[in-house]
Amino acid sequence: MSALTTTSFLTTEASPTDDVIRFHWADYFVFGAFLVFSAGVGVVVSLLERRKQTDAKDFLTGGGTLHYFPVALSMMASFLSAIFVISIPAEMYIYNTNYALLFVSYFIGFPIAGHVYLPVFYRLGITSGYEYLEMRFSKTARICGSLTFSVMMLLYNGVVLYTPAVALSQVSGLSMSVAILSVGLVVTFYTALGGMKATVWNDAVQMFVILFCFIIVIILGSIQVGGFAHAIREADSGGRLTLFKAETYNPDPFIRTTFWTQTVGGTFINIVMYASSQTIIQKFISTKTVRDGQKAVWLSSFTTALMMILVIFIGCIIYTKYEFCDPIASGKVQKIDQIVAFFVMEIMGHLHGLPGLFLAASFSATLSSVSGGINALAAVYLEDVIIPIHRRFAKNMMETSTAKLVTRGLVVFFGLTTIAVAFLSDVLGKLVIQIAMSIFGVVGGPLAGMITLGLFFPTANNWGALAGLCGSLVVTFWLGVGAVVLQVPQHELPVNISGCSFPGFNATLPPPVEALERDYLKIYELSFMYYSILAIIIVIIIALPVSKLTGGNKEKSKLDPRLYYFFQDECCTCFSPACREKWRCGVEEKGDLSEPEEDVKLEVKLEKLRRGSSLAPEGIKIGLPDTHEKA
Repeated sequence: MSALTTTSFLTTEASPTDDVIRFHWADYFVFGAFLVFSAGVGVVVSLLERRKQTDAKDFLTGGGTLHYFPVALSMMASFLSAIFVISIPAEMYIYNTNYALLFVSYFIGFPIAGHVYLPVFYRLGITSGYEYLEMRFSKTARICGSLTFSVMMLLYNGVVLYTPAVALSQVSGLSMSVAILSVGLVVTFYTALGGMKATVWNDAVQMFVILFCFIIVIILGSIQVGGFAHAIREADSGGRLTLFKAETYNPDPFIRTTFWTQTVGGTFINIVMYASSQTIIQKFISTKTVRDGQKAVWLSSFTTALMMILVIFIGCIIYTKYEFCDPIASGKVQKIDQIVAFFVMEIMGHLHGLPGLFLAASFSATLSSVSGGINALAAVYLEDVIIPIHRRFAKNMMETSTAKLVTRGLVVFFGLTTIAVAFLSDVLGKLVIQIAMSIFGVVGGPLAGMITLGLFFPTANNWGALAGLCGSLVVTFWLGVGAVVLQVPQHELPVNISGCSFPGFNATLPPPVEALERDYLKIYELSFMYYSILAIIIVIIIALPVSKLTGGNKEKSKLDPRLYYFFQDECCTCFSPACREKWRCGVEEKGDLSEPEEDVKLEVKLEKLRRGSSLAPEGIKIGLPDTHEKA
């Protein structure tokens, strides 16, 4: 009988989980202290900013005065969640290191978002990114965009909150319910009190904690497995280290992860996360200038790539540690996403307090992602739902104090909703990194396609945009949900149990089972990394003909030229004026908008006053400068 097998065909006789190392009281103390610290940041920021936060916009964007360095760390934290900390090393353990090639796309997708998409929102002076959809298309488009974003963030935040709970519940002694509730309530508390400033500064601190823990895990793990070089060699011989293998560069889109899925598909996933997500839009406009926002985007690309490289090392070390005794096959852990926490307890369990710090790091990543997500949801619903309803029935502008109170109420509501979704996340699938990326593609991809359509295609109109969004959502939901329901095989690499020797362990193989023929379309095997680009393409393919059939964009000459991005004006000024004019499709030249001028800022604020937005500063009057505007 071969010792090599896959976990799906293995049965075990024993319950070795009773021998798993559990948390020491010092670990609980460190973990609890970190949660108290995170909540304390919200209290301190709330007290310090009570007088400075004159309106809801200050609460939601930090007053537009934040330095690009903490904003960069906060941008990284928005999607560098416990999924990144826990699931990517697990991905490398059961598949290979191909997923890590995603770091290449950081230097493509992030800059595209920072130099093409995000400056448009900044210069328009908007708080909700989906205000753009109303300005470019219609109020219906804005509402559809807001609802789509809400679905994406609630699903993603629920998975993010669920991930560290399921990973650490059995190996730390904490129940999943306690873990989800404690962290969910803490992040809701400090976000509701401190707003964007509390979120950004907490994110910055938490990223340093994660970096410290990564380094400690790599050092101690390398010592236990016989050195870092030995870990790399073993991962290579075990088929996990595949970055330089020929098959990694196979362009077949039906292979789970390759160089092409991670660079091409990954670029569009990053555009979805950075260009169409209110979470990032809100942080970008919280900086002092467009240039500062772009610095934050570039810095976040480098820091996120650094984190990915460290995760590669951790994945190689974990494989070497369990090369001859897989914890899942031996029954020591129940789910693959628990393997990282189990590994940490084994190498650091005797160093009381350090496992607690790793637990804090895992949950700190969750705190960062969830806090940014619920803050963004609050901003979207305040601007896109609450204020229009108030304006329609009250016939006046919402008071600033009322808007701030409503904003905090929305934060609490979405925090509690995220906790509820986290309890339901156990049914979504096996490896949460695939679930998370699928959410961005299935739900976020069509939204990014709608924004891309508005920016680059002046002839597109409202009917085309709505048809494209709906059509893309139908196709991507059909594809993503179908792949889960049909349980499309992912071809895990074999594991080894020949070195398992703990008392009571006995592994046996059941009789061979003939493989069942899969009765589904080949398209269901499409790599989940391509969902985003597919969604964007579908939006454009549907929207342009529908726009043409419904009369095109007859109002394009009257719309603000800042609503569009013209590549020939920004990057190809060597073209003749006549050539550039042709590519603008009848939209007047917008000129130099490297930074918004004061009169443009004032015009935007006055328009918000006319629309009854509570986000307009209190001191602004017709014909008077805005004393609260960014420097």
